[in-house]
Amino acid sequence: MEIFSIILSKYDKSYTSEVREKVLGTMEKDSCAIIVKELDLPISPEELLAQQRQLQREMLPKTKLMPGKINTFLHPLLQTHNMFIMHYKDVNK
Repeated sequence: MEIFSIILSKYDKSYTSEVREKVLGTMEKDSCAIIVKELDLPISPEELLAQQRQLQREMLPKTKLMPGKINTFLHPLLQTHNMFIMHYKDVNK
């Protein structure tokens, strides 16, 4: 579930596709201002930003990588240190 959806549910609001389109490509401070204005939230953009950052700190460490994505992150790092990656499917041949 998206962080904004979690926060907005506390105010009985939804993170609609219309709001997402307006937020797309904006900086997080501007995104929060747009969301507060568009959904007429009873909090300031700064408060929404604070709630967003708090949830990010709580949720990010618990997030699991999608299958196969570990190589996307590790490959450039290991390549920098002259190491190589053996793919799981290569090891099991």
